[in-house]
Amino acid sequence: MESELFHLGITYKHSRPYHPQTCGKVERFHQTLKKFLKKQTRATSIAELQVQVDRFITYYNEVRPHRAKGRITPRAAFDSRAKAMPLTREPSYSRELRVRHDKVDQHGTVTIRYRSKLHHFGMGRGLKGTRVILLVAGRQIRVLDKEGELCGSSSSIRAGTTSLGIRLMGLGVHYAPRHPSTMPRDIT
Repeated sequence: MESELFHLGITYKHSRPYHPQTCGKVERFHQTLKKFLKKQTRATSIAELQVQVDRFITYYNEVRPHRAKGRITPRAAFDSRAKAMPLTREPSYSRELRVRHDKVDQHGTVTIRYRSKLHHFGMGRGLKGTRVILLVAGRQIRVLDKEGELCGSSSSIRAGTTSLGIRLMGLGVHYAPRHPSTMPRDIT
């Protein structure tokens, strides 16, 4: 999924492993929320709990002054700052965008209808029966595995062709060539 976000120009950020300070703000917020909820009458339903959490969020962001921000509320601090804007104009979404959940057929292909024609994409027979997610953006196709990792892409659907190959990448151990080599491994 990160690869698809990258292609769309979105930076996906993780906290660094073994660096708990990165998540400290979130952990501190959870601690404060838990303290607040302990002081409340125990909720008997999800709806009651949601009301309590909403009340806390309002207090936390709009009433309680922040110690390190000149005693202003977090909402006031947020509203007073200039917001980040894209460096370029909005992306054009005029092209066709689709997400398809499919299964590689017995011949190792997936089939997509594009402009009223069926197009067959060869994935390899070693992948038959594998569940995949197809991201279709205009004439570009990306293939993700069930975990959302990019495992293949096509350069584009070309006019006049109905059979194309998918460039596969990062195949797992479930992939095996149809005709294994008969050449011994210990040739010197």
